[in-house]
Amino acid sequence: MALVFLLLCSSVLAAPPMCEDFVKLHENCTMLTSSVYCPTLNYDIINMSGVEVVDNASLTVFNEEIYSFWFNYTNVTGDYIVRLCDGSTREVIVEVESDGDVIAGLMAIAPLLAGLLMILAGWSLSEKHNALKIFLFLLANFMFITSLHFISLGLGYFNPDWVDAQDTVSTVVFWYFWVWFLLICYWVLFGLWTVFNGLADKKRKDKEMKY
Repeated sequence: MALVFLLLCSSVLAAPPMCEDFVKLHENCTMLTSSVYCPTLNYDIINMSGVEVVDNASLTVFNEEIYSFWFNYTNVTGDYIVRLCDGSTREVIVEVESDGDVIAGLMAIAPLLAGLLMILAGWSLSEKHNALKIFLFLLANFMFITSLHFISLGLGYFNPDWVDAQDTVSTVVFWYFWVWFLLICYWVLFGLWTVFNGLADKKRKDKEMKY
């Protein structure tokens, strides 16, 4: 009995979602028609520029006179008109979730603001805390890299057609990261050199004091 229940649950969860008038970005769905009577069962999908992105595609039987097809034009936000073989139409709007753009914006802005606060905090410190100032500066740059990375991901998520812009931001992030990494290496090596140089000076002074 438990096995049958698990199989039923898995089949329900695996079923593709049904299309509504508003479809979420990147969430393909199955669209059902009303009762259709046509010699040739097909459909067209037209974007708002008047271009037929799907032309005379075949419908799949769902139940008697009701048919279905797979709607997979959800990579970019926009409006589409579905035209069935009997001349009836239906508008489908692909949109971002109401809180999706807000979350994406926060993910890009939060690291940027954190980086700016770290730079201001570093400037406010006295020269006695030079090591901390350098650390805050390097950490702020890492925050800027993170912000640019999220911006690059957002460009690809909300509009895959912005390939050039996404590539440009990704290239900037790549080189920015390596410059930041080299600065980290320099800071660590300089710190080690300062420590060892200080120890060597101390040993030399100790020997001079013995004589």
